[in-house]
Amino acid sequence: MAANLGILYGIAAALAFSIAAVFYKKGFTGKQPDILFASGLRAFPTFLLLLLVNLVLKEDIGIVFNENVMLFAFLSLFTALVIGDTFFFLALKITPLSIVYPISYSFSLFASIFSFIFLNESITVFLMLSILVLVLGIFLVYSGREKGKIKLEARGIFYSFITAVFWGLSVIFTKIGLNYATPLILNLTRISMLTLIALPYLAYKRDQIKGYRKGLGYIVIGGFLGIGIGPVLFFFSIINIGASRASILASGAPLLSLIMASIFLREKIKRKQLIGILLVILSVYLVYLS
Repeated sequence: MAANLGILYGIAAALAFSIAAVFYKKGFTGKQPDILFASGLRAFPTFLLLLLVNLVLKEDIGIVFNENVMLFAFLSLFTALVIGDTFFFLALKITPLSIVYPISYSFSLFASIFSFIFLNESITVFLMLSILVLVLGIFLVYSGREKGKIKLEARGIFYSFITAVFWGLSVIFTKIGLNYATPLILNLTRISMLTLIALPYLAYKRDQIKGYRKGLGYIVIGGFLGIGIGPVLFFFSIINIGASRASILASGAPLLSLIMASIFLREKIKRKQLIGILLVILSVYLVYLS
């Protein structure tokens, strides 16, 4: 029962991440903000939402100031949203999506390795096979999506690899942090820290906010889903099925983003991409078998 619930949480998390990507795309249409500026636009509203949810559910908010909660929340935040996301966006600037996405979203492989080393989680044949099927599926979905010829740079591959490593490492810090706090409290702590980091920079760059006024609503909603609700669902998945298996499910977000884009942004899905989607569904089933 717990395993089935964990899989549902993981799929729901991937869905939240993918819908968030669609809102980000609409909110930043024609704009290329730096990472910290974008984080500032979405962090504070998400912090208010999480704070409200925690108060309504009567969570013990005082735990936020527990030194273990603060330590692992910061490590989770720093490795995922600071280092990981920075290298991810750097990779996207110089390398095609068809390369960046499969490599970056193979973070579940590193999460599995780190989980085996530090958390004593088991690695089964079905688990490793699900990762390989997942990466192949993402590759099929995003291969050929670039318009024109884009030079493939080794630097972009390296950035994508660094992204996968740090995203995977973040899962481990999150798993340990969940020993000291509930998913809601842990994410509230993370977003509180992100808000404190980003708001001064946002205030410094306040003149640029006017350029995003039309898309601000999309950005805020994307933040609610991408760094608010999505991570909480992902954390619940980690609790129920472990860090490695939850990571594989969350790694399906790029494919769900494609489906969301086809529905809301009217992007066409080709046959090769459909095969990729089916492979990701197969990888989810392999997680269930594992």
